[in-house]
Amino acid sequence: MMAAFYTLAADGHEYKLKLTTASKIEAEKRLGFSLLEAPENITKAETFAVILWAALQKYHHNMTIQKVYDLIDKLEDAGYTISEKADLLLEIMKVSGFFTQEDLQEMEKKQEETE
Repeated sequence: MMAAFYTLAADGHEYKLKLTTASKIEAEKRLGFSLLEAPENITKAETFAVILWAALQKYHHNMTIQKVYDLIDKLEDAGYTISEKADLLLEIMKVSGFFTQEDLQEMEKKQEETE
């Protein structure tokens, strides 16, 4: 069974992240492309911000896009890099139904091989 959400610890808080159908649709509308294209667009600041905002909506209803920008600024002030943003995007996609259980097992196997 897949995890219900991914937890991001940042700025002294824990944030539960998961994309719902509604937030996936809203994110795609805002970005103008499929979320499956998000990893290749992670270098665009807007991509990460919109997906993080969308992933926060299920458990953190008062999280506006401006609050997300502030959170990202705090993450970056603490040394958060583009690589870590890409990793977080992947974790959000894992808990949000983008991959089959077999896909996840294959990813874990490849990750273990590279470590």
